[in-house]
Order: sequence, then structure tokens, then C-alpha cells
Amino acid sequence: AHPYVAEVEAAVEALGADRARVVGPVMGRRRERVWREADLLLLPSLVEPYGMVVTEALARGIPALVASGTGAVEALAAGTDAGGSLPGLALPADEPDAWTDALARWLDDADLRAAWRAAASDARSRLRGWPHAATQLRDLLRW
Repeated sequence: AHPYVAEVEAAVEALGADRARVVGPVMGRRRERVWREADLLLLPSLVEPYGMVVTEALARGIPALVASGTGAVEALAAGTDAGGSLPGLALPADEPDAWTDALARWLDDADLRAAWRAAASDARSRLRGWPHAATQLRDLLRW
């Protein structure tokens, strides 16, 4: 295994199975079950061209915390309602304390959870579907 993977697995083991778990790649029914059980998506990637997983989360009404300065912010902003409420938050990937604080707020503030969930649920109607994205790509390539 890659040294980083081993480091993450050791950290999870130190926390205990009741606090965190490494799921790994999931597909099919198992993937749908993971989505059904999810309350919040965390995407602290240093590099993210777009953040399709954010779009997938929003399509399911799940808010997200994403790394600022990545394409995941664009995906999260696609879920912004008319009032400008994001269905989550963009945070610096290299500031663990910011992520800790945001997670603490999520866990402690029922109003925040409700607002982010509502914004994520509302985002579904604003997301581009595959046919729309394919048409845009086709039109771009014809340019």
C-alpha cells in the first residue's frame, strides 16, 4: 500500500472503528447504501479539477465541505440558491483546524445542519444533467 494510505489506516485504527472507517472504492448497491447513510461529504483534496462527487452528493441532498481553490468549489457553488446560501463550505485544504472547526459546528449546530441540508436539497433542481452537459461539450467542440 502507498505510505499515505497506511498512514490514514493507522490514524483510523487509532481512533477506533466506532469513530471512523476506511470504506475504499464502492460500486453498485453498496455505493447507493453509502450515499443513503451519508450526512455530509468531506472532500479535502489538494487538487480537484471539478468535483463530480460534490455534484453527486448535492443530487442526493447531501451538503459538502470542500477544499478552497479547487474545482470542487465550482461544483458546490452550482448548488447555491438565489439567496446565496451554499450547501456547505469551502475551506483551505492545508488548515486542519478550519476543518475541525467546521465539523464541530456541523455536529453542534442543528440550525446549520438544517440550512445546509435544505440548500443541498434545493440544489438538485439547479444541477446540470448529463444531456445538458453533453450538449454544452458538443457545442464547445463545434466552435
